[in-house]
Amino acid sequence: MLLAPAVVINGVRWLVPALCMVAPSPLIFCLIQILQLVKPALGNKTFEFIDEVIWSSFQRTVLCFFSNMNGTKAVFSGDYKEFFNTKENVLVISNHQTNVDWICMNMLTLRAKAMGKHGCINVGRHGSFKESKTVYQLNYLRNCNIPTWLVIFPEGTRYNPDKPTVLAKSKQFASNNGLPLLEHALSPRYRGTFLALRELHNHVQSVYDITIAYESTRHLSRDGQYERIQAPGMVEFIQSYSPKLHINIKKIKVADIPHTDKLALTRWLHSCYERKDRMMAKFMEKGKFVEGDTHYEPVTSWAQTLPYSCLFLSITALTLWHPYGRRSYIVATSLGGLAGIVWMKFH
Repeated sequence: MLLAPAVVINGVRWLVPALCMVAPSPLIFCLIQILQLVKPALGNKTFEFIDEVIWSSFQRTVLCFFSNMNGTKAVFSGDYKEFFNTKENVLVISNHQTNVDWICMNMLTLRAKAMGKHGCINVGRHGSFKESKTVYQLNYLRNCNIPTWLVIFPEGTRYNPDKPTVLAKSKQFASNNGLPLLEHALSPRYRGTFLALRELHNHVQSVYDITIAYESTRHLSRDGQYERIQAPGMVEFIQSYSPKLHINIKKIKVADIPHTDKLALTRWLHSCYERKDRMMAKFMEKGKFVEGDTHYEPVTSWAQTLPYSCLFLSITALTLWHPYGRRSYIVATSLGGLAGIVWMKFH
């Protein structure tokens, strides 16, 4: 009976960080709308710079909770030192298991001091993909020479061992195209990667192939064998105590990729996922990607995230303290929600 309150508190303790992350959103919405109104006067470069500052500051606030406060640690292997020190424009391809993958990408870009390079390329799903819109957005990056870290999850959906239909469709796709079957990853689709490389091959210098394994997905079954279970979602991850990641990074020069031939690119991309498949199989067997001692380290530092969290939360608190600020906050919340629905519907 005495444990009941503790169980309840533990089950909802994600609400505090969630509220702290969501609370500044209406203020950010207002800032972005004001910025859009004065964009003609500012010019593209100034607009992009201010937009990046606002975005990266908010993302640091998010990472304060998802990376620092829950004590996320990682083991890095491969070309990670070059990745964290690169000054290039890059394309990142990664395996996809959970919505936390996006948080992991933010952790890595922050550590590489590239957090400000953000944006959203239209891809569409379920037949809604419009190639012309995607090409326009890619050309904008290239023609305006915008510093770029473009992240693509070529699998198109998340690998989940509890969804056999998705796994079966992946294997059927590979079989239909004469490609090796994968057990620990989904067969990648070439379209997004092909368009990105076709339009940005003179803008992007390298592709970084990233493989992520969540230590919590390695579950010891009753028969003494390790089996793979579903990767944690955002709520599970933020509630975790020191969640651990295994991250392998491989650098590939764009010049070495057959970006003009769809068939050749499909086979090249699938070979990247064959490598991921072997790495994930090894992880399930041994609990790590590489031989030797396992050294965990924090992915981000408090200095990179805490000041921004304090700033956003302080501004939000001051806004809510004043009556006029509260009214403006409620209006911004309502308009922001409506704008988000409209954007999701028609963008």
